[in-house]
Amino acid sequence: MWTKWPSKALLKENDIGSLEVGKLADFLILDKDYLTVPISDIPNIKPLMTVVGGKPVYLNDGYAKTIGKEPVGWQYEEGYKPWGPYIPEYQGGNM
Repeated sequence: MWTKWPSKALLKENDIGSLEVGKLADFLILDKDYLTVPISDIPNIKPLMTVVGGKPVYLNDGYAKTIGKEPVGWQYEEGYKPWGPYIPEYQGGNM
């Protein structure tokens, strides 16, 4: 509902605004549901796939093997946490 109105305002309702065959899509697949994991686990959530404009721009190596595809985009090293300086456990605080 929220994505349909902007697409109509942009006169792009035939291309974007809902998940339908033939329309472009932006979405992300994560390895965990960030709405159900403990807050302290949120920094450990990893992206498996990112699709922009209907095309994969990132596909994790492990997930790519699972679905029979080649990895796409820069691959994170094991244990890599780009958000490290921004979360309390790295600043001596508690989550």
